[in-house]
Amino acid sequence: MKLVYRILLHMSWALSLLLAAWAVLFYFTMIDEINDEVDDALEARAEVIVKRVLAGRELPVPADEGNNGYFLHEVSPQYAAAQHHERYSDEEIFIPERDDKEPARVLRKVFRDGAGQWRELTVMTPTIEKDDLRESILRWMVCLYLFLLLMILLVTVIVLYRTMRPLYALLRWLDGYTVGARNAPLAVETSVTEFRKLNDAARRYAERAESSFERQKQFIGNASHEMQTPLAVCRNRLEMLVDDAHALTGEQLGEIAKVQRTLDYLVRLNRSLLLLSKIENGQFPESEPVDEPSAEMVAAQAAYEKSSEKTDFSKKMDSVWEYLKKLFRLSLDTKFIATRHDAIILNIPILIPIVALFAWGATIWLMLLGLFFGMRYRIDSDGDVPGSINNLMDHAADAADDIKQNLNDDK
Repeated sequence: MKLVYRILLHMSWALSLLLAAWAVLFYFTMIDEINDEVDDALEARAEVIVKRVLAGRELPVPADEGNNGYFLHEVSPQYAAAQHHERYSDEEIFIPERDDKEPARVLRKVFRDGAGQWRELTVMTPTIEKDDLRESILRWMVCLYLFLLLMILLVTVIVLYRTMRPLYALLRWLDGYTVGARNAPLAVETSVTEFRKLNDAARRYAERAESSFERQKQFIGNASHEMQTPLAVCRNRLEMLVDDAHALTGEQLGEIAKVQRTLDYLVRLNRSLLLLSKIENGQFPESEPVDEPSAEMVAAQAAYEKSSEKTDFSKKMDSVWEYLKKLFRLSLDTKFIATRHDAIILNIPILIPIVALFAWGATIWLMLLGLFFGMRYRIDSDGDVPGSINNLMDHAADAADDIKQNLNDDK
């Protein structure tokens, strides 16, 4: 994954979480602010009505205006003691004129009048439909945040690509760099300190690689020249020994022949090293054109490769077919045994229940149901059967017996 995509992925997660948290905070803050303003208005209206009741003055009329009115009734001392003196709530008030319910903010205030009688004042005022508000805010916030997220990511991509241009130029230079070849200089002008240090480090390592390569070429050339004389001397001395063959045994002559063959191999290797050294240093002027392969040769090579691929494919298919036949024989040799009270009820190849499981899904439920009627299942084979499979089936049968025993005890 590219660096830009990795940065965008992490920024997407971080911005999504931050914007979602901000949206939730904004919604609850707005609802709380609306409730505060409505509660202040309800409290002021309730105080006016309570003051008129305590002063014995006439109450405002009308006393009932749907979801914008008030109710005043007497309550018992027990009710007044059990309730908070001021309670705010959001309720749905039925409006007869509209034959529908409207949302309202309700204040219930319990107080004692001048005669010592407890009264409960219920004051209502219309409020917003919070479900509709929540859906509207959610819809528009999602649109807004998606737009903001896309814009932020787009700006981030543009900024990153413009900022990372020296890095991409360095990477392109490194991709095209070849040790020992004629390479273009690394000319990346940037004012960013980190990129300048990175470019300087790349130049230093490239110069070190070129210096090491030159030293290796020089060493190979010098070593090849220095080895020519010792190898020639060794060959001449061996030839002198062979010329004086009457003083040597047959076994000694055989060993000398082996040494000569080894020296001949070393001489050829040394000549190859000298030739490579001349080519690398540009000291090998001899050259000749190389014929490109004809269309017939290319077609023949393609046909050969295609036939080789077919041969490999047929070999793979043959191995797969052999494996399937071996698996089929194993499924026939492996037996599925069902017993009840130590008596064998069913002894069939395991291939049959496997096919039944794939053909009819209810087979597994019938097998599980049989466990509650004393059935036990095992797998028997001449080959290696994992003991954990039979142990697992025994545990399942024991668990079914325990469940059945518990049910009988409960009865």
